[in-house]
Amino acid sequence: MDGIDVAVTEKTVLSSDGTEIVYYVAGHGPQAWILAPAMGAPVLSMKHIFERFHRDYTIVCWDMRGFHGSGPPPHP
Repeated sequence: MDGIDVAVTEKTVLSSDGTEIVYYVAGHGPQAWILAPAMGAPVLSMKHIFERFHRDYTIVCWDMRGFHGSGPPPHP
């Protein structure tokens, strides 16, 4: 991913209301670390966390509904 010096995989999932949510996975460590996104912050804001901890953790974060890669909710 541009600007992040470790491999980051972008994936999508459909929520229960049909909204497409984009999420990111970095690292391959034995422990999972789920990072809640900051309001409107792009995945690039997680750069230093990904780069520092990718060996120790499998890190997952996502784009909130209506931000960046994720779709808007069907009913605001």
